[in-house]
Amino acid sequence: MSFRAVVISLSLVIMLAFSAGAEISFPSYSGFVNDYAGALSSGERSRIEALCRDLEAKTSAELAVVVVKTVQPLDPKMYAVKLFEKWGIGKKGVDNGILLLLAMEERRVEIEVGYGLEGVITDSKAGRILDDYVVPYFKKGQFNKGLYNGAAAISKEIITSKGASPDEKFAPEKRSSNLDTLFLILSINAALYGVVFIFLGLSFGGIAAFFLLTLGGACAGFLFGGLITDSYRITFMIVFAIIGGVIGWILYKIGYKGFGGPGGGGGGRWTGSSSSWSGGGGSSFGGFGGGRSGGGGAGRSF
Repeated sequence: MSFRAVVISLSLVIMLAFSAGAEISFPSYSGFVNDYAGALSSGERSRIEALCRDLEAKTSAELAVVVVKTVQPLDPKMYAVKLFEKWGIGKKGVDNGILLLLAMEERRVEIEVGYGLEGVITDSKAGRILDDYVVPYFKKGQFNKGLYNGAAAISKEIITSKGASPDEKFAPEKRSSNLDTLFLILSINAALYGVVFIFLGLSFGGIAAFFLLTLGGACAGFLFGGLITDSYRITFMIVFAIIGGVIGWILYKIGYKGFGGPGGGGGGRWTGSSSSWSGGGGSSFGGFGGGRSGGGGAGRSF
C-alpha cells in the first residue's frame, strides 16, 4: 500500500470516529408547531397551533408538528426518535406525546408515538392517517393542508379514545382518490357476488357447490382484506381472497365429504347447521412535559 493510500485511509477513520462521537444538534422548540423550513405561513401555523392546544386542553396529550429542511446525518425515523427524546414530548409519567415530522429534502414524513398513546395511534393507524390525510396533499406540494389534516386526524383519534367530542372546526379533510372510488366499486361487487355464490353453493351439490363456495369465500375475503387497512390495500385484498377461497373449500369438504358427494355419486346436499375520563391542559404553551417515545408510528415518502 502506498504512503498516499495510508494517509487517505487514516483520514477516513479519523473522520468517521469524529462523526460517531459528535453530538447531533437539534433545534429548540417555541410552541407545538415549529417550522424551520418556511413551509407554513403565520396563519397556517396559528391554525395548527390552535388545534394542538385544543387537544392538550381536552386530553392533556401533546402533539408536536415539526418541519425541517433536512434530517442529515440521521435518517428520518431516527431523527424523529431523537428529537422526541430531546424535547420530551408528552406529560412525564404518562408519555402521551406524539410527533408529526416533515423532512423537506428527504421528502419524508414520520409519525412518532409516545408510550402512553401506542394503544390509540397504532402503527397501522398511523400509516392510514399518512396515506389518507397527509401524503396525497404533500404530493401536490400542499404542505400546509397535509400537516393540518394529519394533525387533525391524530387529534380526533386521541380525543375520541378519551370519550370526549372533537371540535368540528378542527375536523380533518380526507382527500378522495380514484383508488378509493375503484375500491368502493370492487367492494360492492365482491359483497353481492359473495352472498350469491355462498347461497347457491349451499343449495346445490357436487362440483357446482365446490366452485360456488370457493368463489363466495374468495369474494368475502377480498372485501375483508380491503376493510382492515388502507395501507397496501390491494395486497391484503388478494391475500384474504385466497384465504377466503380456502375457507370456502373447507366448508365444501365438511358439508359434502368429497367432490362427488356421499358415495362419490354427486348431487350431495349440505349437512351443516347455521348456527369517567377527564383531561387537563393550559390555555398557553408552557413547554413539553418530558414524555418518552415508544418507538412506534409510521413513515411515508412522497
